[in-house]
Amino acid sequence: MLNRRLLRIKAMQTIYAYKQSKESNFQLAIDQIKEKYEEKLRFVGRTELESIRKQENVSINYLKENHELGLNVKEETEEVKIANDAIRFYQDQIEKDFRSYKSRMVFETERLYLKYINIIFGLLEFSEVVKDVYDERSKKRADVGLEETLLKRIYENKILQCFKQNLQLQEEVKRYNLEYDMMLLREWYRQLKADKAFVESFSLEKTQSEETDLEVIKYLVKEFLFKNEKIVSDFEEEDLSWAENKTILRSMLLKTFKSADTSNCEHAQLLTISRNWEEDKHFFEQLYIRSLREEKEYEPFIEKHLEKWSKERIAKIDSILLIMALSEMVNFTSIPVKVTINEYIEISKSYSTPKSWQFVNGILDAISKELQDIGKIRKSGRGLIDNK
Repeated sequence: MLNRRLLRIKAMQTIYAYKQSKESNFQLAIDQIKEKYEEKLRFVGRTELESIRKQENVSINYLKENHELGLNVKEETEEVKIANDAIRFYQDQIEKDFRSYKSRMVFETERLYLKYINIIFGLLEFSEVVKDVYDERSKKRADVGLEETLLKRIYENKILQCFKQNLQLQEEVKRYNLEYDMMLLREWYRQLKADKAFVESFSLEKTQSEETDLEVIKYLVKEFLFKNEKIVSDFEEEDLSWAENKTILRSMLLKTFKSADTSNCEHAQLLTISRNWEEDKHFFEQLYIRSLREEKEYEPFIEKHLEKWSKERIAKIDSILLIMALSEMVNFTSIPVKVTINEYIEISKSYSTPKSWQFVNGILDAISKELQDIGKIRKSGRGLIDNK
């Protein structure tokens, strides 16, 4: 299940990607200006090279100074006209990216539920493949041996058998039209067969029980599916955000299997991506939108408290986290200031430089007090808790 910290992380990653795209679009705008003057140079000839290059520099400098401000149609010299065309292109592109990155952010987050269902279904299908392998071996000899006994840990696993009866899971599999390639699942089997740790952990000494069944599933999730290089590589190809999503999915899967009630297999409830997705989705989208739209508003407060640090020396992630935190403090009145600061400190520990959390803590603490003093931060309800 998603929590607000994970949503903040996904918003941060999306804002970072958008900013990278914005820089690329700016470079494309410069290239557009250069191409215009190259065309002009081909028309007038090399004798006008120096003059053309001066005009080109005027257009590029105008772009650099005005690309965030908008178009100037009052004094539209040739140089300004070419620059305005580039500005128009740049602004159109970043606005498209702003919307598309937001949509993709929400879409990919909502797809986590599908991936969660798909992995559960994959484990059930895998158990059927394992049973086929076991049956093939059993026909050839009466003594099935150690390997085949280990296979029984999977296909006779009571928890997996229970989920095969789950009505909600069956409905979701039909709804999303899920199916697995048997060749892929056979490859899973070959990988597990070569997993010495699995053999050592679940050898003949351990009797088959519900407790052992849970341990087998935990191993399959934590140590096999999410660590085996071949399987992880396949997951990464399907999901560009796998590095971030795997932690959420692993948590959801383990929680699902741990809470399995084998006395109520048909009606056991699966997890959702959030207790209240509509509310969390609103928080998620608004955090992204406001952090980008209001960035210029918060930058002066940050620069004021940088002391010896110039804005250019701040790590990109730190800069994004500061803007997001300030936007959250101002716009989400029910979230206490201390909660916001602590959340972004923890995120910086995982995603930025080793000492970033101290920098983020100091800057946010100072600015939050200033914003409260001038009435910019106003809290209500739960947001008033621990806000002193």
